Amino acid sequence: MYVLGIDAGGTKTVCLLADERGEILAESQGGGANLQSAGELDVEKVLHQVMEETLGPHDIRPDAICLGIAGVDRPADAQAVQGIMRRIGFKSRVVVVNDALAALVAGAGEQPGVVIVAGTGSIAYGRDAAGRASRAGGWGYLLGDEGGGFWIAARRFRPWFVSSTAVGQPLD
Repeated sequence: MYVLGIDAGGTKTVCLLADERGEILAESQGGGANLQSAGELDVEKVLHQVMEETLGPHDIRPDAICLGIAGVDRPADAQAVQGIMRRIGFKSRVVVVNDALAALVAGAGEQPGVVIVAGTGSIAYGRDAAGRASRAGGWGYLLGDEGGGFWIAARRFRPWFVSSTAVGQPLD
């Protein structure tokens, strides 16, 4: 059994090929693939590139593909990514989740936990013992994403970008 795991954020996308023991057999990296900021066509190009580079030297077709993608927050987003995968042509089982959920499961498994991601954007995502989940942030730079790379750069070079937030005053 072989699995592709893909972490697609606003700045970069990483694709890993693993076997049933969890051993990493191949890896590749590409540009950002946030569905909301890049759009479907660009996301499709990046996903196709990283999957082809990862699988290229191997005569392997994955049994499952898990995509943790920034900007996948609603069922329609996941359906759009499923459509991308159909167009690329993989017949594998495909699971599409927000990248924060993938990070939470990677760290906590099925246990309760909280993950805070500060990349290009930012999001906090948690799950309690009853399996109820909640999030804060992760809606993109126009709605906040305080603490993410875009926000930090905007505050540094354009302090007026965010006039006041709970995070603090403009950076000097």
